[in-house]
Amino acid sequence: MPDERRSFWQRWTVRKSVEQVAEEARDSELKRDLNAWDLIVLGFGAMIGAGIFVAVDAGAILAGPAVVLAYIIAAIACIFAALCYAELAASVPASGMAYSYAFVAMGQLAAWVIAWNLIAEFMVGNMAVASAWSDNLAAALAQFGLVIPEAWMSAPGEVEGAIFNLPAFLIMITLTLILTVGVRESAATNWVLTAFKVGVLFLFIALGAWRLDPSMITADFAPAGAGGIMAASAVVFFAFIGFDAVAAAAEETKNPARNLPIGIVGSLIGVTVVYALVSLVYVGLVPTGRVADGAALAWALEAVGYGPFWTVLIALGGVAATTTVLLVFQLGIPRIALALSRDGLLPEGLGGIHERFKTPARLTLITGFITALGAGVIPMVDAIEFTVLATLFVYLVISVAVLVLRRTRPDLERPFKVPFAPFVVLGAVLVLGALMVRVNWMIWLYWGAWMGLGLILYGVYGANRGLLAKDA
Repeated sequence: MPDERRSFWQRWTVRKSVEQVAEEARDSELKRDLNAWDLIVLGFGAMIGAGIFVAVDAGAILAGPAVVLAYIIAAIACIFAALCYAELAASVPASGMAYSYAFVAMGQLAAWVIAWNLIAEFMVGNMAVASAWSDNLAAALAQFGLVIPEAWMSAPGEVEGAIFNLPAFLIMITLTLILTVGVRESAATNWVLTAFKVGVLFLFIALGAWRLDPSMITADFAPAGAGGIMAASAVVFFAFIGFDAVAAAAEETKNPARNLPIGIVGSLIGVTVVYALVSLVYVGLVPTGRVADGAALAWALEAVGYGPFWTVLIALGGVAATTTVLLVFQLGIPRIALALSRDGLLPEGLGGIHERFKTPARLTLITGFITALGAGVIPMVDAIEFTVLATLFVYLVISVAVLVLRRTRPDLERPFKVPFAPFVVLGAVLVLGALMVRVNWMIWLYWGAWMGLGLILYGVYGANRGLLAKDA
Protein backbone atom coordinates (compact mmCIF):
# COMPACT_ATOMS: atom_id res chain seq x y z
CA MET A 1 0.00 0.00 0.00
CA PRO A 2 2.75 2.54 0.78
CA ASP A 3 4.31 1.79 -2.61
CA GLU A 4 0.97 2.40 -4.36
CA ARG A 5 0.52 5.70 -2.54
CA ARG A 6 4.06 6.71 -3.44
CA SER A 7 3.48 5.77 -7.07
CA PHE A 8 0.26 7.82 -7.18
CA TRP A 9 2.01 10.83 -5.67
CA GLN A 10 4.93 10.46 -8.07
CA ARG A 11 2.61 10.43 -11.08
CA TRP A 12 1.43 13.89 -10.07
CA THR A 13 4.74 15.42 -8.91
CA VAL A 14 7.55 13.72 -10.88
CA ARG A 15 10.02 16.30 -12.18
CA LYS A 16 12.43 16.61 -15.04
CA SER A 17 15.95 17.42 -13.95
CA VAL A 18 17.64 20.60 -15.08
CA GLU A 19 20.34 18.41 -16.61
CA GLN A 20 17.74 16.47 -18.64
CA VAL A 21 16.21 19.64 -20.03
CA ALA A 22 19.66 21.09 -20.75
CA GLU A 23 20.61 17.90 -22.60
CA GLU A 24 17.48 18.16 -24.73
CA ALA A 25 18.49 21.74 -25.57
CA ARG A 26 22.07 20.70 -26.43
CA ASP A 27 20.77 18.01 -28.76
CA SER A 28 18.80 20.62 -30.68
CA GLU A 29 19.90 21.16 -34.27
CA LEU A 30 18.70 24.78 -34.24
CA LYS A 31 21.31 27.34 -35.18
CA ARG A 32 22.23 29.94 -32.53
CA ASP A 33 22.02 33.19 -34.50
CA LEU A 34 19.98 35.61 -32.36
CA ASN A 35 21.58 38.39 -30.34
CA ALA A 36 20.06 40.69 -27.72
CA TRP A 37 18.74 43.18 -30.29
CA ASP A 38 17.10 40.38 -32.27
CA LEU A 39 15.34 39.25 -29.08
CA ILE A 40 14.15 42.78 -28.28
CA VAL A 41 12.67 43.07 -31.77
CA LEU A 42 11.16 39.61 -31.41
CA GLY A 43 9.46 40.80 -28.21
CA PHE A 44 8.16 43.90 -30.01
CA GLY A 45 6.82 41.70 -32.80
CA ALA A 46 5.05 39.34 -30.40
CA MET A 47 3.53 42.04 -28.18
CA ILE A 48 2.54 44.86 -30.52
CA GLY A 49 -0.72 43.81 -32.12
CA ALA A 50 -4.33 43.67 -31.08
CA GLY A 51 -3.39 44.63 -27.54
CA ILE A 52 -2.84 48.28 -28.38
CA PHE A 53 -5.30 48.47 -31.29
CA VAL A 54 -8.10 46.96 -29.16
CA ALA A 55 -7.27 47.19 -25.46
CA VAL A 56 -6.67 50.94 -25.51
CA ASP A 57 -10.38 51.60 -25.98
CA ALA A 58 -11.54 48.77 -23.72
CA GLY A 59 -9.28 50.15 -20.99
CA ALA A 60 -10.46 53.73 -21.57
CA ILE A 61 -14.07 52.63 -21.05
CA LEU A 62 -13.12 51.47 -17.54
CA ALA A 63 -10.54 54.07 -16.47
CA GLY A 64 -11.07 57.12 -18.69
CA PRO A 65 -7.87 59.04 -19.53
CA ALA A 66 -6.22 57.25 -16.60
CA VAL A 67 -5.86 54.27 -18.93
CA VAL A 68 -2.30 55.61 -19.29
CA LEU A 69 -1.69 54.65 -15.66
CA ALA A 70 -3.36 51.30 -16.28
CA TYR A 71 -0.76 50.51 -18.93
CA ILE A 72 2.05 51.47 -16.56
CA ILE A 73 0.66 49.27 -13.75
CA ALA A 74 0.28 46.34 -16.14
CA ALA A 75 3.85 46.94 -17.33
CA ILE A 76 5.17 46.87 -13.75
CA ALA A 77 3.46 43.51 -13.20
CA CYS A 78 5.00 42.21 -16.42
CA ILE A 79 8.48 43.51 -15.57
CA PHE A 80 8.37 41.72 -12.21
CA ALA A 81 7.28 38.53 -13.95
CA ALA A 82 9.82 39.10 -16.74
CA LEU A 83 12.68 39.19 -14.24
CA CYS A 84 11.51 35.80 -12.96
CA TYR A 85 11.31 34.52 -16.55
CA ALA A 86 14.80 35.86 -17.19
CA GLU A 87 16.33 33.94 -14.28
CA LEU A 88 14.66 30.71 -15.37
CA ALA A 89 15.50 31.25 -19.04
CA ALA A 90 19.17 31.85 -18.19
CA SER A 91 19.34 28.85 -15.84
CA VAL A 92 17.21 26.44 -17.89
CA PRO A 93 17.79 27.54 -21.51
CA ALA A 94 15.19 25.38 -23.23
CA SER A 95 12.59 26.31 -25.83
CA GLY A 96 9.73 24.80 -23.81
CA MET A 97 9.21 28.15 -22.09
CA ALA A 98 7.02 28.08 -18.99
CA TYR A 99 6.16 24.41 -19.54
CA SER A 100 9.80 23.34 -19.15
CA TYR A 101 10.38 25.65 -16.19
CA ALA A 102 7.36 24.28 -14.33
CA PHE A 103 8.39 20.67 -15.09
CA VAL A 104 11.81 21.29 -13.56
CA ALA A 105 10.69 23.31 -10.53
CA MET A 106 7.31 21.88 -9.55
CA GLY A 107 6.74 18.64 -11.41
CA GLN A 108 4.54 17.07 -14.04
CA LEU A 109 1.12 18.24 -12.83
CA ALA A 110 2.27 21.86 -12.61
CA ALA A 111 3.80 21.54 -16.09
CA TRP A 112 0.50 20.20 -17.44
CA VAL A 113 -1.49 23.01 -15.82
CA ILE A 114 0.90 25.60 -17.26
CA ALA A 115 0.72 24.07 -20.73
CA TRP A 116 -3.08 23.87 -20.52
CA ASN A 117 -3.20 27.58 -19.71
CA LEU A 118 -0.67 28.43 -22.42
CA ILE A 119 -2.93 26.71 -24.96
CA ALA A 120 -5.83 28.80 -23.67
CA GLU A 121 -3.69 31.97 -23.71
CA PHE A 122 -2.63 31.53 -27.34
CA MET A 123 -5.85 30.04 -28.67
CA VAL A 124 -8.40 32.36 -27.04
CA GLY A 125 -6.01 35.29 -27.43
CA ASN A 126 -5.92 34.66 -31.16
CA MET A 127 -9.71 34.69 -31.23
CA ALA A 128 -9.58 38.27 -29.97
CA VAL A 129 -6.71 39.18 -32.31
CA ALA A 130 -8.64 37.76 -35.28
CA SER A 131 -11.60 39.95 -34.35
CA ALA A 132 -9.31 42.98 -34.31
CA TRP A 133 -7.95 41.94 -37.72
CA SER A 134 -11.53 41.84 -38.97
CA ASP A 135 -12.29 45.33 -37.61
CA ASN A 136 -9.17 46.89 -39.14
CA LEU A 137 -9.86 45.28 -42.50
CA ALA A 138 -13.42 46.64 -42.41
CA ALA A 139 -12.11 50.12 -41.52
CA ALA A 140 -9.77 50.09 -44.54
CA LEU A 141 -12.41 48.73 -46.95
CA ALA A 142 -15.01 51.26 -45.76
CA GLN A 143 -12.85 54.08 -47.11
CA PHE A 144 -13.30 52.59 -50.60
CA GLY A 145 -17.05 52.20 -50.22
CA LEU A 146 -16.86 48.46 -49.51
CA VAL A 147 -18.98 47.68 -46.47
CA ILE A 148 -19.26 44.21 -44.94
CA PRO A 149 -22.73 43.64 -43.41
CA GLU A 150 -22.60 44.16 -39.64
CA ALA A 151 -24.30 40.80 -39.04
CA TRP A 152 -21.23 39.05 -40.50
CA MET A 153 -18.64 41.28 -38.85
CA SER A 154 -19.35 40.58 -35.16
CA ALA A 155 -19.83 37.65 -32.82
CA PRO A 156 -23.33 37.01 -31.43
CA GLY A 157 -23.98 39.36 -28.51
CA GLU A 158 -21.50 42.04 -29.57
CA VAL A 159 -24.04 44.07 -31.55
CA GLU A 160 -27.72 43.65 -32.25
CA GLY A 161 -28.37 41.23 -35.08
CA ALA A 162 -24.82 39.81 -35.16
CA ILE A 163 -24.60 36.28 -36.55
CA PHE A 164 -20.94 35.37 -37.11
CA ASN A 165 -17.59 37.15 -37.52
CA LEU A 166 -16.85 35.78 -40.97
CA PRO A 167 -13.59 37.69 -41.74
CA ALA A 168 -12.10 36.58 -38.40
CA PHE A 169 -13.03 32.98 -39.18
CA LEU A 170 -11.59 33.13 -42.69
CA ILE A 171 -8.24 34.66 -41.68
CA MET A 172 -7.74 31.93 -39.09
CA ILE A 173 -8.60 29.18 -41.58
CA THR A 174 -6.20 30.72 -44.11
CA LEU A 175 -3.32 30.99 -41.63
CA THR A 176 -4.00 27.46 -40.37
CA LEU A 177 -3.61 26.07 -43.90
CA ILE A 178 -0.42 28.10 -44.41
CA LEU A 179 1.05 26.82 -41.14
CA THR A 180 0.06 23.26 -41.98
CA VAL A 181 2.09 23.42 -45.19
CA GLY A 182 4.92 25.19 -43.37
CA VAL A 183 6.11 28.74 -43.02
CA ARG A 184 9.66 30.06 -42.88
CA GLU A 185 10.28 32.97 -40.52
CA SER A 186 13.54 34.81 -40.10
CA ALA A 187 14.88 37.48 -37.81
CA ALA A 188 15.31 39.80 -40.82
CA THR A 189 11.64 39.44 -41.79
CA ASN A 190 10.58 40.10 -38.22
CA TRP A 191 12.70 43.26 -38.16
CA VAL A 192 10.89 44.60 -41.26
CA LEU A 193 7.38 43.75 -40.06
CA THR A 194 8.01 45.08 -36.56
CA ALA A 195 9.49 48.30 -37.93
CA PHE A 196 6.32 48.81 -39.97
CA LYS A 197 4.04 48.23 -36.97
CA VAL A 198 6.00 50.53 -34.71
CA GLY A 199 6.20 53.12 -37.48
CA VAL A 200 2.41 53.13 -37.82
CA LEU A 201 2.01 53.67 -34.07
CA PHE A 202 4.48 56.59 -34.06
CA LEU A 203 2.62 58.02 -37.05
CA PHE A 204 -0.59 57.83 -35.01
CA ILE A 205 1.15 59.58 -32.10
CA ALA A 206 2.42 62.37 -34.38
CA LEU A 207 -0.88 62.92 -36.20
CA GLY A 208 -2.97 62.64 -33.04
CA ALA A 209 -0.77 64.97 -30.99
CA TRP A 210 -1.34 67.68 -33.61
CA ARG A 211 -5.13 67.66 -33.07
CA LEU A 212 -5.74 66.33 -29.56
CA ASP A 213 -7.72 68.34 -27.01
CA PRO A 214 -5.79 68.51 -23.68
CA SER A 215 -9.00 69.26 -21.78
CA MET A 216 -10.32 65.79 -22.69
CA ILE A 217 -7.38 64.35 -20.76
CA THR A 218 -7.34 66.64 -17.74
CA ALA A 219 -11.05 67.44 -17.16
CA ASP A 220 -11.98 64.04 -15.68
CA PHE A 221 -8.74 62.08 -15.61
CA ALA A 222 -9.87 59.12 -13.46
CA PRO A 223 -13.69 59.03 -13.45
CA ALA A 224 -13.84 55.59 -11.83
CA GLY A 225 -11.00 56.13 -9.36
CA ALA A 226 -8.41 53.56 -8.37
CA GLY A 227 -10.84 50.69 -8.86
CA GLY A 228 -11.40 51.65 -12.48
CA ILE A 229 -7.65 51.95 -13.09
CA MET A 230 -6.99 48.48 -11.67
CA ALA A 231 -9.87 47.00 -13.68
CA ALA A 232 -8.45 48.65 -16.80
CA SER A 233 -4.99 47.29 -15.94
CA ALA A 234 -6.42 43.78 -15.97
CA VAL A 235 -7.75 44.44 -19.49
CA VAL A 236 -4.79 46.28 -21.03
CA PHE A 237 -2.51 43.56 -19.67
CA PHE A 238 -3.56 41.85 -22.90
CA ALA A 239 -1.29 44.28 -24.77
CA PHE A 240 1.80 42.83 -23.05
CA ILE A 241 1.08 39.18 -23.70
CA GLY A 242 3.88 37.76 -25.79
CA PHE A 243 7.04 38.83 -23.97
CA ASP A 244 7.41 35.24 -22.79
CA ALA A 245 7.72 34.21 -26.45
CA VAL A 246 11.27 35.59 -26.29
CA ALA A 247 12.16 32.74 -23.94
CA ALA A 248 11.03 30.29 -26.63
CA ALA A 249 14.06 31.33 -28.69
CA ALA A 250 16.52 30.08 -26.05
CA GLU A 251 17.92 27.33 -28.28
CA GLU A 252 18.50 29.81 -31.13
CA THR A 253 20.19 32.52 -29.01
CA LYS A 254 23.88 33.25 -28.77
CA ASN A 255 24.98 33.48 -25.14
CA PRO A 256 21.43 32.97 -23.79
CA ALA A 257 22.50 33.60 -20.17
CA ARG A 258 23.28 37.22 -21.10
CA ASN A 259 21.01 37.94 -24.05
CA LEU A 260 17.73 36.40 -22.87
CA PRO A 261 17.32 38.70 -19.82
CA ILE A 262 18.23 41.72 -21.97
CA GLY A 263 15.76 40.71 -24.66
CA ILE A 264 12.86 40.03 -22.28
CA VAL A 265 13.20 43.12 -20.08
CA GLY A 266 14.33 45.43 -22.90
CA SER A 267 11.36 44.63 -25.13
CA LEU A 268 8.97 45.19 -22.23
CA ILE A 269 10.36 48.62 -21.39
CA GLY A 270 10.26 49.63 -25.05
CA VAL A 271 6.64 48.68 -25.69
CA THR A 272 5.56 50.31 -22.42
CA VAL A 273 6.84 53.66 -23.67
CA VAL A 274 5.01 53.19 -26.98
CA TYR A 275 1.75 52.14 -25.27
CA ALA A 276 1.81 55.06 -22.84
CA LEU A 277 2.23 57.56 -25.67
CA VAL A 278 -0.45 55.97 -27.86
CA SER A 279 -3.00 55.78 -25.04
CA LEU A 280 -2.32 59.39 -23.95
CA VAL A 281 -2.91 60.67 -27.50
CA TYR A 282 -5.96 58.44 -28.00
CA VAL A 283 -7.87 59.74 -24.97
CA GLY A 284 -7.18 63.29 -26.16
CA LEU A 285 -8.86 62.64 -29.53
CA VAL A 286 -12.22 60.98 -28.85
CA PRO A 287 -14.65 60.85 -25.92
CA THR A 288 -13.74 57.99 -23.63
CA GLY A 289 -15.13 54.64 -24.70
CA ARG A 290 -16.96 55.92 -27.77
CA VAL A 291 -15.05 53.69 -30.20
CA ALA A 292 -15.52 50.14 -28.90
CA ASP A 293 -13.81 48.60 -31.89
CA GLY A 294 -10.66 46.74 -32.88
CA ALA A 295 -9.88 49.59 -35.29
CA ALA A 296 -10.04 52.23 -32.55
CA LEU A 297 -6.90 54.07 -33.66
CA ALA A 298 -8.04 54.41 -37.28
CA TRP A 299 -11.52 55.60 -36.28
CA ALA A 300 -10.03 58.08 -33.80
CA LEU A 301 -8.06 59.83 -36.55
CA GLU A 302 -11.12 59.91 -38.77
CA ALA A 303 -13.15 61.42 -35.91
CA VAL A 304 -10.83 64.46 -35.74
CA GLY A 305 -10.92 65.12 -39.46
CA TYR A 306 -8.08 63.18 -41.01
CA GLY A 307 -8.84 61.97 -44.53
CA PRO A 308 -9.17 58.45 -45.95
CA PHE A 309 -5.46 58.10 -46.73
CA TRP A 310 -4.42 58.30 -43.07
CA THR A 311 -7.34 56.17 -41.88
CA VAL A 312 -6.49 53.44 -44.39
CA LEU A 313 -2.78 53.57 -43.50
CA ILE A 314 -3.43 53.18 -39.75
CA ALA A 315 -6.01 50.45 -40.42
CA LEU A 316 -3.57 48.55 -42.64
CA GLY A 317 -1.00 48.88 -39.88
CA GLY A 318 -3.53 47.18 -37.61
CA VAL A 319 -4.07 44.44 -40.20
CA ALA A 320 -0.32 43.85 -40.52
CA ALA A 321 0.24 43.93 -36.75
CA THR A 322 -2.53 41.47 -36.01
CA THR A 323 -1.53 39.16 -38.87
CA THR A 324 2.00 38.71 -37.53
CA VAL A 325 0.72 38.09 -34.00
CA LEU A 326 -1.79 35.55 -35.32
CA LEU A 327 0.98 33.70 -37.14
CA VAL A 328 3.37 33.65 -34.17
CA PHE A 329 0.78 32.50 -31.64
CA GLN A 330 -0.94 30.03 -33.95
CA LEU A 331 2.48 28.57 -34.68
CA GLY A 332 2.97 28.07 -30.94
CA ILE A 333 -0.32 26.33 -30.07
CA PRO A 334 0.31 23.00 -31.83
CA ARG A 335 3.93 23.00 -30.68
CA ILE A 336 2.90 23.24 -27.04
CA ALA A 337 0.54 20.32 -27.66
CA LEU A 338 3.38 18.53 -29.48
CA ALA A 339 5.59 18.82 -26.37
CA LEU A 340 2.77 17.34 -24.28
CA SER A 341 2.39 14.51 -26.78
CA ARG A 342 6.11 13.71 -26.73
CA ASP A 343 6.08 13.62 -22.92
CA GLY A 344 3.13 11.22 -22.96
CA LEU A 345 0.61 13.71 -21.52
CA LEU A 346 -1.44 13.69 -24.74
CA PRO A 347 -1.93 10.80 -27.18
CA GLU A 348 1.22 10.27 -29.23
CA GLY A 349 -0.81 9.97 -32.41
CA LEU A 350 -1.82 13.62 -32.19
CA GLY A 351 1.79 14.70 -32.46
CA GLY A 352 2.55 13.07 -35.78
CA ILE A 353 4.81 15.03 -38.15
CA HIS A 354 3.61 15.26 -41.76
CA GLU A 355 5.94 13.29 -44.04
CA ARG A 356 6.01 15.94 -46.76
CA PHE A 357 5.53 19.24 -44.92
CA LYS A 358 7.51 18.30 -41.77
CA THR A 359 4.98 20.12 -39.56
CA PRO A 360 2.65 18.87 -36.77
CA ALA A 361 -0.13 18.98 -39.35
CA ARG A 362 -2.80 17.15 -37.39
CA LEU A 363 -2.44 19.35 -34.32
CA THR A 364 -2.19 22.47 -36.48
CA LEU A 365 -5.47 21.70 -38.25
CA ILE A 366 -7.35 20.75 -35.05
CA THR A 367 -6.25 23.77 -33.01
CA GLY A 368 -6.59 26.09 -36.00
CA PHE A 369 -10.19 25.10 -36.68
CA ILE A 370 -11.14 25.48 -33.00
CA THR A 371 -9.54 28.95 -32.92
CA ALA A 372 -11.27 29.97 -36.15
CA LEU A 373 -14.67 28.85 -34.89
CA GLY A 374 -14.16 30.68 -31.59
CA ALA A 375 -13.11 33.84 -33.45
CA GLY A 376 -16.44 33.75 -35.23
CA VAL A 377 -18.70 33.32 -32.21
CA ILE A 378 -16.93 34.61 -29.05
CA PRO A 379 -17.17 38.36 -28.29
CA MET A 380 -13.79 40.05 -28.45
CA VAL A 381 -13.88 41.58 -24.96
CA ASP A 382 -14.72 38.20 -23.38
CA ALA A 383 -11.85 36.59 -25.28
CA ILE A 384 -9.47 39.31 -24.07
CA GLU A 385 -10.43 38.89 -20.41
CA PHE A 386 -10.21 35.09 -20.55
CA THR A 387 -6.77 35.33 -22.16
CA VAL A 388 -5.62 37.81 -19.53
CA LEU A 389 -6.74 35.56 -16.66
CA ALA A 390 -5.02 32.48 -18.09
CA THR A 391 -1.85 34.46 -18.73
CA LEU A 392 -1.77 36.08 -15.29
CA PHE A 393 -2.04 32.61 -13.77
CA VAL A 394 0.90 31.34 -15.85
CA TYR A 395 3.07 34.31 -14.90
CA LEU A 396 2.15 33.92 -11.22
CA VAL A 397 3.09 30.23 -11.15
CA ILE A 398 6.37 30.90 -12.97
CA SER A 399 7.22 33.61 -10.43
CA VAL A 400 6.68 31.12 -7.61
CA ALA A 401 8.80 28.57 -9.52
CA VAL A 402 11.84 30.83 -9.08
CA LEU A 403 11.66 30.50 -5.28
CA VAL A 404 10.92 26.77 -5.46
CA LEU A 405 13.90 26.10 -7.73
CA ARG A 406 16.18 28.19 -5.52
CA ARG A 407 15.20 26.00 -2.60
CA THR A 408 15.36 22.61 -4.37
CA ARG A 409 18.42 23.37 -6.53
CA PRO A 410 20.56 25.92 -4.66
CA ASP A 411 23.60 24.51 -6.50
CA LEU A 412 22.22 25.41 -9.95
CA GLU A 413 24.30 27.91 -11.90
CA ARG A 414 22.29 31.11 -12.29
CA PRO A 415 24.00 33.52 -14.72
CA PHE A 416 21.14 35.95 -14.06
CA LYS A 417 19.34 36.31 -10.74
CA VAL A 418 16.20 38.25 -9.92
CA PRO A 419 17.48 41.33 -8.05
CA PHE A 420 16.33 41.85 -4.47
CA ALA A 421 14.76 38.41 -4.29
CA PRO A 422 12.55 37.26 -2.69
CA PHE A 423 10.96 40.73 -2.48
CA VAL A 424 10.69 41.25 -6.25
CA VAL A 425 9.30 37.73 -6.67
CA LEU A 426 6.73 38.31 -3.92
CA GLY A 427 5.95 41.68 -5.53
CA ALA A 428 5.24 39.88 -8.80
CA VAL A 429 2.89 37.46 -7.04
CA LEU A 430 1.04 40.28 -5.26
CA VAL A 431 0.62 42.51 -8.33
CA LEU A 432 -0.35 39.63 -10.61
CA GLY A 433 -2.83 38.39 -8.00
CA ALA A 434 -4.30 41.89 -7.63
CA LEU A 435 -4.92 42.03 -11.37
CA MET A 436 -6.46 38.55 -11.39
CA VAL A 437 -9.12 39.51 -8.84
CA ARG A 438 -10.18 42.44 -11.05
CA VAL A 439 -11.24 40.11 -13.86
CA ASN A 440 -15.00 39.73 -14.36
CA TRP A 441 -16.44 36.90 -12.26
CA MET A 442 -18.10 35.29 -15.30
CA ILE A 443 -14.67 34.93 -16.90
CA TRP A 444 -13.51 33.17 -13.72
CA LEU A 445 -16.32 30.63 -14.22
CA TYR A 446 -15.25 29.98 -17.81
CA TRP A 447 -11.63 29.64 -16.74
CA GLY A 448 -12.62 27.31 -13.89
CA ALA A 449 -14.43 25.09 -16.37
CA TRP A 450 -11.35 25.04 -18.61
CA MET A 451 -9.13 24.13 -15.66
CA GLY A 452 -11.56 21.43 -14.55
CA LEU A 453 -11.51 19.87 -18.01
CA GLY A 454 -7.71 19.96 -18.01
CA LEU A 455 -7.43 18.24 -14.63
CA ILE A 456 -9.88 15.53 -15.71
CA LEU A 457 -7.84 14.86 -18.86
CA TYR A 458 -4.65 14.69 -16.84
CA GLY A 459 -6.12 12.34 -14.24
CA VAL A 460 -7.63 10.03 -16.85
CA TYR A 461 -4.76 10.00 -19.33
CA GLY A 462 -1.59 11.99 -18.66
CA ALA A 463 -0.92 10.94 -15.06
CA ASN A 464 -0.66 7.30 -16.15
CA ARG A 465 1.34 7.85 -19.34
CA GLY A 466 3.71 10.68 -18.48
CA LEU A 467 7.33 10.79 -17.46
CA LEU A 468 7.25 7.86 -15.02
CA ALA A 469 5.70 5.56 -17.62
CA LYS A 470 8.26 6.62 -20.24
CA ASP A 471 11.13 6.05 -17.77
CA ALA A 472 9.74 2.63 -16.88
